Amino acid sequence: MKVYSNLMNNNSKINASEIAYKDGNDIELLIDIIKSLRGQILWANPNPLNDFPAQNISLNSNDYDCYEVIYYGSKTGANVFNTGKIPKGKNSFLQQCYQTGATPMIRAREIDYVSDTVFYVQQGLVNGSNNNDHVNIPVYIIGYKTGLF
Repeated sequence: MKVYSNLMNNNSKINASEIAYKDGNDIELLIDIIKSLRGQILWANPNPLNDFPAQNISLNSNDYDCYEVIYYGSKTGANVFNTGKIPKGKNSFLQQCYQTGATPMIRAREIDYVSDTVFYVQQGLVNGSNNNDHVNIPVYIIGYKTGLF
């Protein structure tokens, strides 16, 4: 990255006017920002193949701008990872859509922001029904320092 290197080397936030079209390479800037991201594991599930009831998760750091949740769709489908990225301070839904025969299915689990280091992970849902602790099981939460938020 040439023109924009100063944006990546300081700890200040990058605002939209700095990303604005300057020399025709604003897409290149965004690609460079994405390539420069290095995540830090903030939390790891010690038993990712077990049921995961509703609970608080405590992160080991608050030094991130956005976080990514890597999760299994179900403990029986542990070879299939899903992911979602969320800005710091926001709630999220871990979702998975699939079909069993002719029946469409939706697995979901809400993650509520409690503080910069605590999230509350609600019960898993399958087509709106509670008590599905075997779906959308968080495996890792990774924090990213982007300067964008």
